[in-house]
Amino acid sequence: MKLLIVDDEIIITEDLKNSIEWSKLGITEVFTAFNIRQAKEVFFNSEIDIMLCDIEMPQGSGLELLAWVRKNFPKTESIFLTCHADFSYAKEAIRLGSLDYILKPVPYMELEKAISKAIEKINKESKLLEKSLFGEFWFKHQPLVIEHFWIDILNRTIRTNQKAIKEAAEARNIPYAENMKFLPVLFNIRRWHNDWNLQDQKLMEYGFKNIVNEVVLKDGSKGQLIEMERGKFIIILSIWNNRLLDIGTLKKDCQACLNASNEYLKCDIACHIGSEAYAYELPVMVDNLYEQEKDNVFHDNRVFLLNEQNKVLDNIDLPDMGMWSIMLAEGSGESLLSEILTYLDGLSKVRGFKAGKLKEFHHDFMQMVYSTLKQKGIQAHKLFNDTESVKLYDNSDNSVRDLLVWIRHVVMKVVDYTGDVEKTQTIVNKVKQYITVNVEQEMTREEVANHLYLNPDYLDRIFKKETGMSVTKFMVQERLNKAQELLSKTELPVSVIAVAIGYKNMSHFSAAFKKHTNMNPIDYRKEAHK
Repeated sequence: MKLLIVDDEIIITEDLKNSIEWSKLGITEVFTAFNIRQAKEVFFNSEIDIMLCDIEMPQGSGLELLAWVRKNFPKTESIFLTCHADFSYAKEAIRLGSLDYILKPVPYMELEKAISKAIEKINKESKLLEKSLFGEFWFKHQPLVIEHFWIDILNRTIRTNQKAIKEAAEARNIPYAENMKFLPVLFNIRRWHNDWNLQDQKLMEYGFKNIVNEVVLKDGSKGQLIEMERGKFIIILSIWNNRLLDIGTLKKDCQACLNASNEYLKCDIACHIGSEAYAYELPVMVDNLYEQEKDNVFHDNRVFLLNEQNKVLDNIDLPDMGMWSIMLAEGSGESLLSEILTYLDGLSKVRGFKAGKLKEFHHDFMQMVYSTLKQKGIQAHKLFNDTESVKLYDNSDNSVRDLLVWIRHVVMKVVDYTGDVEKTQTIVNKVKQYITVNVEQEMTREEVANHLYLNPDYLDRIFKKETGMSVTKFMVQERLNKAQELLSKTELPVSVIAVAIGYKNMSHFSAAFKKHTNMNPIDYRKEAHK
């Protein structure tokens, strides 16, 4: 067998190449590459069985190289080498599969065990392929082509009839029999507990696929794992010769996948198991699984059978939004959240509850919030336009759990802000501070109101009630006070001072200044310098 070491650290690479007795492991030739470009050249020139690859390299990550290898050389087994000790959870997850994840400095005994495991897997798959190109192990034949074959069936790129599917299989040289039946299983990663970047998330998803292959597919003889889109995976299980599939065992294995993923990968997943069907029936069945998952707004980390949840919808009593509005307006945030939690907990016991009903509740709740904010002169779009609010809102309809996170965010933000609004002196002080700090900038009453998320007319009313003047008049007063300070303490020309405080017309500035001080700017400066 041939092995490739990919690492940008030349000394480590050469030391690794020369420190292990590769022939004892069954490795006949060892290649090295110090970046992704060199690694690809090796693949094009030699048939590589095993790749040892660093994750972090200057010209691209090991994950990117692995994705390329899986697409173009799917029979190659890969082992990661990395300095990232904080990825121990990923290491545990990936160890459930065929690949390993080894921390630098590389323990040679551990590496030799990982290579032996990879060789054993390669030999086993080779024997299975030799044993039968048309049998229970056919899913291992041409894995990438077969994956695209199933994706085309599920997306209806291949017409949903036996003849079209058979012709497509023959055209792609894929073993297929019309009497075969299949059973689809949907896994949906609903959320990650950590805020992963894209590279970390790909690594976690790779770990999840290894868990599924190890726990559900076991020796690879049962079916094909397909990634339909980010976070959504389908297993197509094959059923030969009318062999009965043990649904109880399958459900138990799927639950074990969810438990392992929750523990090691820190994520919440839902799983839905379909029924036996011919290939042309799978698109509709998978659509039903997606629809069932969409309506699963209450439960994470559980396995469901298709149509397991009762479709008969009980009557749903709408909450008293009027009372909730009063509680919100009065600042009783925790009491309101308790009421909402009680109501949503009651919905979890409603038979046939669907995601559409949760959206209806969400719309009614937000209508109540907007109405309350309008009564207080607060502009909702300003209050909820920050990055965190937008992210929580986008996820809010995924599940009751996500909706509750969003509702708590909304309630506490409204209560905190309306509490400040109720304290007129606090708002007035904020207005004064904002104007004073920005007195040299062009500003309008509307801009000041937007800064405080308030309606301009409402802001003017509470400001005038407290100070006896409008916001606009206070802005003019502060500008002229600034002009007085500049005239008395600097030698700046009067025209420069006028522009500095927002006046573009000199005559307008002089008139406003004289009205404010009973003196024109030049006389004021002379008087101040006496």
